[in-house]
Amino acid sequence: MFLHDKDNHAQDLEGTGLLVDTHFLVTSARTGYRKPHPLIYQITLERAGFNADKTVFIGDSLATDVRGPEKVGIRSVLLAPNAPENFSGAYVRSLSAVPRLLLGES
Repeated sequence: MFLHDKDNHAQDLEGTGLLVDTHFLVTSARTGYRKPHPLIYQITLERAGFNADKTVFIGDSLATDVRGPEKVGIRSVLLAPNAPENFSGAYVRSLSAVPRLLLGES
């Protein structure tokens, strides 16, 4: 599943291979809420049938992809070349590092 503020995000993702296992796409245009509004994350959880405490949100914006999901109890991971100053949360430099992070491997 993907959550994005752009309604045409599926077009952006075509050709990347990321939509192969995607069952649905949640956008602010369809929900009426933009990240970091808590309801866009809650709608996404409901649509997916996921519990917040069993979900991980990965994104490249500290404000919308880390702080926003955390407000509704979703674990978040920042995708960034380096951790921002004074940031103590989880971050990865590439998506390929996510499985190791989630499995607690170094």
